[in-house]
Amino acid sequence: MNKQPPDQDYVEMSDRTYQKGFQAFKHGIDGAPARKNKPYLLAGLALAGAAIVAMLLFVSVTGAPNPIGQADQLIIIGDENEDEAEVPASLEDVEIDTEWALELIPRGTYDYSVTKTESLHHGEFTVSLSTDWNIREENIKDGTKTTFTGPNSEELSVVIFDHLSSKDTVMQEAENLLSEHPYTSATRLPYENLVKYIVNTEIGQRHDRLGFTIDQHSWFYSFENQETDRFYDLFASELFGKKILLFADYPLDQPETWAQTYHFMSKIIPKAYQPYVLEVSEEVSKDGRPLEKEMVTTVQLDEYVSEAFKLYQNEELRFSTYIPKESEINEFVHKDFTEWRVSLDTTDKQFYSFGLLHSKLELNQVEDFLIDTYGITFDAIEKANDETITFDDPINKISGVLKLYSIHNKTYFMYEQIDSTSTQQFGEWPSAQLARYFFNEIQWQ
Repeated sequence: MNKQPPDQDYVEMSDRTYQKGFQAFKHGIDGAPARKNKPYLLAGLALAGAAIVAMLLFVSVTGAPNPIGQADQLIIIGDENEDEAEVPASLEDVEIDTEWALELIPRGTYDYSVTKTESLHHGEFTVSLSTDWNIREENIKDGTKTTFTGPNSEELSVVIFDHLSSKDTVMQEAENLLSEHPYTSATRLPYENLVKYIVNTEIGQRHDRLGFTIDQHSWFYSFENQETDRFYDLFASELFGKKILLFADYPLDQPETWAQTYHFMSKIIPKAYQPYVLEVSEEVSKDGRPLEKEMVTTVQLDEYVSEAFKLYQNEELRFSTYIPKESEINEFVHKDFTEWRVSLDTTDKQFYSFGLLHSKLELNQVEDFLIDTYGITFDAIEKANDETITFDDPINKISGVLKLYSIHNKTYFMYEQIDSTSTQQFGEWPSAQLARYFFNEIQWQ
């Protein structure tokens, strides 16, 4: 932003700002309608804008440096002709308004110090929002539509689909959102420049990465309706492997509220205990399984933890599954069983194991098995049921659980052991989550 010299008695403004001010003045004088770039195109443009807004909002709530107009960073808005995802016909002719796009990318800050956590998409995800917002969820074809209503006439609609293949359904829902929100001006915001903006301004992200994707398969649009004094964002992307649409509707004269789009997108996180895949490697095994995966392993305090996993193939038992990329797995042969122990440090007491019992054990024998094998004190053992035994041993400062499984007429077990004195990164993860994922991802050959 240019600063006027001390002896300058006027402020230079952009042509777009001038036009908007002139139109507002004219509208106040004679009630004439505001300028139209296009006569009431479908609100579908909002989709792409929402995505952009989402990213920028994410930036604004994480203590990022001042955005364009308040700092010296530059953004070059381009219009690269790359393969893009299908968009509704009403959006295909929308081009980039370079000057406006530069104005729209920075959204300022958003304060939500008093928050509540709400569930969406049948409890599969959660989102944090201010206590003065209301939420309503309804079922639609192949998914859900959740509407958030704010205190200043803001309204955000988040549509999440269960199947990425339902392109027609996604397109139709986008058209439904757009048809209810006519606009007088629109612009597309290219994902490349949004990403460049985030990188160039060194915006710190709260999570390792966002749950939604910003790439050539996403839609990014923003619009305004000067006759109704409304501003819209429209965003289409993927969220933890699901297709998502976000449509935001704000007062045109309250740009300080627009940052809420970023906030909402950055706050939607998985609630379920099943890990969400963020990325898979192009290299696969002979049976077609990715050699590496990056996944959300747990969610705590509105933040998620992602971790890299690698494919592990057990030739002896003829199965494959996934273990943390930085971990190692070692085989231990005992008198009554064989176990494959997953750990970050073989000298540490924190690990989880998958094992094969050589013969069926009674419950009291399993207790002896725990005591003899892992050195657990007898008083620390608690019986959960005939298939699960938990323990909490303050003397040895370890706790955990052992679960028995019958597979292919053989008895297997998963054993998890947490060491309260461990300082390794492994201790920051919920061992039960990793062990559960190990077991759930087993594929037998």
